[in-house]
Formats: sequence, structure tokens, C-alpha cells
Amino acid sequence: MKHAFTVDVEEWYHGIPLKSEREGSLEERLDLGLDRISSILERYDTRATFFWLGSLAEKHPERVRMLSELGHETGCHGWSHTPVSRMTKAQFATETAKSLEVLSDITGKPVLSYRAPSFSVDRDTMWVYDILANLKVKFDSSIFPVKYWRYGIPGFDLQPQVIETTCGCLKVVPLPVRKISGLTIPMSGGAWFRLYPYMLTRSNFRASERRNSPVTFYIHPWELDPGHPRLRFQWRAQFAHYIKLDSCAKKLERLLTDYDFAPLNEVFGC
Repeated sequence: MKHAFTVDVEEWYHGIPLKSEREGSLEERLDLGLDRISSILERYDTRATFFWLGSLAEKHPERVRMLSELGHETGCHGWSHTPVSRMTKAQFATETAKSLEVLSDITGKPVLSYRAPSFSVDRDTMWVYDILANLKVKFDSSIFPVKYWRYGIPGFDLQPQVIETTCGCLKVVPLPVRKISGLTIPMSGGAWFRLYPYMLTRSNFRASERRNSPVTFYIHPWELDPGHPRLRFQWRAQFAHYIKLDSCAKKLERLLTDYDFAPLNEVFGC
């Protein structure tokens, strides 16, 4: 079974609660983590979906183009990493259209997949799907069916599903969760991947394969750059950001040894 490998392409500081004017003074380190991810994927002959922030794609068009030419899917991660819940419908439509246009112009291909910054589609922001469908997006991977302080729609259908909108349909691919002893936990990716012992990650993948249900795995370039700066901010977010960064590369190589992956649109295409 092939699982979906996805990369949220953002700088190390994009998921940290900072004032926007401070971001301009921080060190840019995207190339370090991006080089390590792309090298590991090449070594294991694995293609992935790279969800790019439009603002970073505009700065690094050669990286977007190179990854596309290597067979990776180019997806959209918004423009500025502003959570959907902090945007008006008009702002979301404008930023997303701008990002899609930049990415399409760089790769010469339509951009069909989207992921909201910080998985920020919730029950109050489902209106994004009308806008995404209008922009010809075919796949969304923004919803975590779990209750978590930063994101999530607890009780959301765990299976990929086609959603009808006023502008057509698109397929929603939720992030994977698993029910264990009455608890619903995220299965793999990001801080969860670093926090869990690898045997739990492997158990989660095996459970999903028994259900014939592919896992959507996600990672960020900065997770392969454990030397990026340490800042102090809200303790829960700080814990999730920095926990076990040194373990990520080794675990990732084990994961790619044990399981097969492909881009999101290939695994869940219709």
C-alpha cells in the first residue's frame, strides 16, 4: 500500500506566534531543511506533495521548479501562513489565488492540492471549500478529526470524501487519527512523529493498513534543521515546536524503509 507523503514548506518561524514585523529580522534557513528532505526522499526513491507558501515560492522559484521536475507534486499552503480563522473570505480568496498563480507560473502546471496553515479549517471556516473549488483546487488536506488546542474538528469523518460546493466538488483528505482505549490520537506527522516512539508510529501505520486506509504523513523542512534558533513563546506551542528535533531524521529514514509513499494526488486521486 502507498501512503501519502506531504511537506509543508515554511520557514522555521512561520508556525511560531510572532508579530509579523519581527519575522523580517529573523534568519532564513529554508534551504537547510529542504535540502535534507529532498535528499532523503531521493535516496529512498520517494515522491511527495510539497505544500508551498506562495511568499516563499516567490523567493525560491528555482527550488519549486526543481522539485516539480523531480516528479514531486506542488501544492498550495496559502501565501502568508495566516490561519484561515483570522482571515475574511475576501482575504482568503485573494491570498490563495495569488499563491496558486505564482506556483502555477513557476511549474507550468495547474496546482490541484491545498493545505491550510496550521490545519486551520474548522467548522466555522468550511466556507473555504466554495472558494477553493472556484479556484479549481481538487484536493484539500487541512482537517484534523481530533480535539486539540490549536486545531481540529472532533468527530469529522475519518475517510476521504468528496464535498459538493456551490462551485463544484473537491476531495477532502483528513489527517489520520487512531482510536486507542477511548482516546483519539493523531497518527503521524510533525510533533507527533517526533514525540512518539517509533514503535507507536509503526503500530499506527499497521493499524491503518489493516483497514486498507492510506496514511497522510506530514513534515516541515525546519524539523530536519534542529540547529535553528530557539525562541521563547507560549509554552504548549514551544514544546510542540522543539520537542525531539534531533530524532526526526533517523525516524524519517526508518519510516521510508518500512513503508511506501507517493504524492497526495496519486494516493487519493479519483
